[in-house]
Amino acid sequence: MKVSMGARESGPGAARRAMLGATLGVAIILAGCSTKTVRPNELTRIAYGGAVGERRVWSVEQTLRGEISFGGLPELVVVKLKGTVTETVVEALPDGGRRLRQVWTVSPPEVNGMPMGGGVSATSIEAGLLRAPSGEVAPLEGQAAETDLLLWAARTFGGFFPLLPRERVAVGERWTRVETAPAAGGLEVQRTVNARLESIGGTEALISTDGSISLARADPGAPNEEFRLEGGGEVRFDLAGGAVLASTQDGTLRLKGRAGRTPVSARARFASKMTLRP
Repeated sequence: MKVSMGARESGPGAARRAMLGATLGVAIILAGCSTKTVRPNELTRIAYGGAVGERRVWSVEQTLRGEISFGGLPELVVVKLKGTVTETVVEALPDGGRRLRQVWTVSPPEVNGMPMGGGVSATSIEAGLLRAPSGEVAPLEGQAAETDLLLWAARTFGGFFPLLPRERVAVGERWTRVETAPAAGGLEVQRTVNARLESIGGTEALISTDGSISLARADPGAPNEEFRLEGGGEVRFDLAGGAVLASTQDGTLRLKGRAGRTPVSARARFASKMTLRP
């Protein structure tokens, strides 16, 4: 994650705005159509899907609590963010993947109980994505740079759209996925995901997850010197529709770098929740 976020001003106020922008960037910044009921003890395919033209909308809530330091001056902050994720299936691919259109819409944040945004009602980021049945995503060719930020934030900070097993699994079975993927600002992050199929009820699966995300290559003294996220939670997944029904995640965030010429660091806890609307 690039802490500077393109800041050009100097001074504590500019550094604070730059760091807040980076934090919020991260925050917005993670199957077929059968109706068959799955028996709990049989091997089950868990995969993303959706019919062409299908449109889903999720409500999103995120809270970040911790200490952020600007130029060596620590400050306790609580950032609360609400928004929506709207996803439309554009095309079903021969390999079972989907071409998608995602729109993330975020209301102005609340920082230490005070609303921010200067009268702006909401901010939206739209991107075209390719998603494999097991959850890997990539931007469509020619997408703007903010698409990369969107992908990285969605796959890491929120943990909203987890990586799924490539093979069929039974209740109680675990899987681990490790990948190195592009991140905002031209960086690479290494992501480790551990998951377990906890239960199946009808066509709904309950999955527990934990893992970590960190920079693939540390660069002491660089604007992005350190980034590490550790956390986990639970995901309710619709086996028939191939979609996340709800996701709750929490964990810790550690960050160190620079905003312009000002050294910044953060140690915080986060909590994220996403729920599919009826």
